[in-house]
Amino acid sequence: MVKLKDTQWENLAKLQAGIVTCPHLTACRSECPKLVRDERPIPDFIGVDYAGLVIIATNLGTKKAGKSNHDSERRSLADDLAKKPLIHRLKILSKTLDPIMLNWQSTLTNQKWRNELSLPVPRLAAINLIKCRTTAPDNDPFSMSKSVAHRCFETHTKPLLAILNPTHAIGQWKGAANALPRLWPDRFPAAPPSFNGKRDLRDGQKTTAILPVIDAFNVAPK
Repeated sequence: MVKLKDTQWENLAKLQAGIVTCPHLTACRSECPKLVRDERPIPDFIGVDYAGLVIIATNLGTKKAGKSNHDSERRSLADDLAKKPLIHRLKILSKTLDPIMLNWQSTLTNQKWRNELSLPVPRLAAINLIKCRTTAPDNDPFSMSKSVAHRCFETHTKPLLAILNPTHAIGQWKGAANALPRLWPDRFPAAPPSFNGKRDLRDGQKTTAILPVIDAFNVAPK
């Protein structure tokens, strides 16, 4: 089990704040036309009781997919964190995101999948390889832009993963999972198991690869 120290939480707060104020927006948007122009990057979810399970996704999806009545609250909390990256501000953001995620489309942290998979949401982190929304769905970060994928990973995601040091990892989609060995081969020599989003599969078939990982995490010593 991973137990984060206060110094690690402090560094996570700074890294999450740095996502909001990312200095590479102009470069990334010039290289990837799919990136939404009128919205800043959005921090990842880190459960307040994080203990080692990480879900790796490609990005936040489109505005339509992530639209919520709580968008303004989420943005306000992220802006507060960016202004002063304190641990309690990061944890307030996490606690607020937890119920918001219940209604998100196509995500393992929504009401349907967290229940069916017995996902201990406060004990996990859900991290995007690319921190900006896109105008159209795309589950492969390299098809969006190789340069953006590498830049975003090196600037934001790799430092986050280095602190989180996951004991268990799953991919929200195959494209995200397959990208990890290309982005950080020393840490991820092979792609972690991933959720299968094919529409013609039954629910049980979609989770075949990831369920053993979640089960193993849930029974690990706490």
